Amino acid sequence: MKTLNKMKSMLSLLTILAAASMTLSSCLGNSESEEKGTANYGGSSCLNYVTDLETNQSFVSTTPPSYTFNFNYTKGNVNIEVSSLQLAQNFSALNFQLPEMKVEADYYFMKMQGTDITPINVASQYVFSKFLARYSNRVWNGSFWPVFQISYTINNRYEVKVIPTSLLLFGTTTSTLETEDGGTSSDPYIYKGGEQNIYNFVLTPNSIDEATSTGISHTLSIRIQDACYDKNMQPLDLMIDKLPVKFDSNGYTSSISGDNVVTPKTALGSVIEKIKISDLDLTAGLSGASRLEFDITFDNYQNVSGTYHVTAMVDNFIIDETPKN
Repeated sequence: MKTLNKMKSMLSLLTILAAASMTLSSCLGNSESEEKGTANYGGSSCLNYVTDLETNQSFVSTTPPSYTFNFNYTKGNVNIEVSSLQLAQNFSALNFQLPEMKVEADYYFMKMQGTDITPINVASQYVFSKFLARYSNRVWNGSFWPVFQISYTINNRYEVKVIPTSLLLFGTTTSTLETEDGGTSSDPYIYKGGEQNIYNFVLTPNSIDEATSTGISHTLSIRIQDACYDKNMQPLDLMIDKLPVKFDSNGYTSSISGDNVVTPKTALGSVIEKIKISDLDLTAGLSGASRLEFDITFDNYQNVSGTYHVTAMVDNFIIDETPKN
């Protein structure tokens, strides 16, 4: 309980830090020294999902992208570098340096946006018709877990959505015990794990999918910390891996249905034979806001038996549901 309360306090503090960084531009503008910082995003941390708006064809870039944000907190601006960008599968990678942008406070994030932006390092045939980036240097469990949200369109034709390969999300789980006829035999059980559950979605790249020309294919693993679906259960960690993934402009989806059943593992990789998962449906959003549903069946595990339908609404930050006076 104390750990989760501390985690909640640290995450809530980010709103104040983001706003304070922007306030410094007016307080320290005449100072001889400037407060600066750099945030890097790329490599195995993210992938580019590119759509040609003229042909309506999309692919996942085979070249790992790179994004560098050079912040001047004193002036409240940023210089952004976009590297290793593929706009089509047969195109060479491009590198861009964007002109200085203003940084704004946006809830938990620092936001940077603009239209009709001409890079300063290349000829004018490339224009960022739209550009939006949001960044938060989130803290959890004593470590930084930064959140980046980046999307842009080049020449009004190539739409790029940057998809994180690892999402650390928080949410409340609701579960109901199902009956043999498909109904429910109990009121929904809502479990917050002291405050909230913790979910980690991780994309793993496979080989290049040349047959479908969709770039690199991926599988998904889901880790659920503090999973608890019945008042008689002790919280446990669950790992579900090698799930199929389908990308789109909103993020990605994953599902298993019909007779497909998955046996989860512990956080250390041991198979939990007395638990089965089926009818899983995940919609993972670029903003972090995601929805996960599945059925989980216990065969006398921790003295619990039966099938529970589970729904979790998760996001980047712990939502403070404490009533305000």
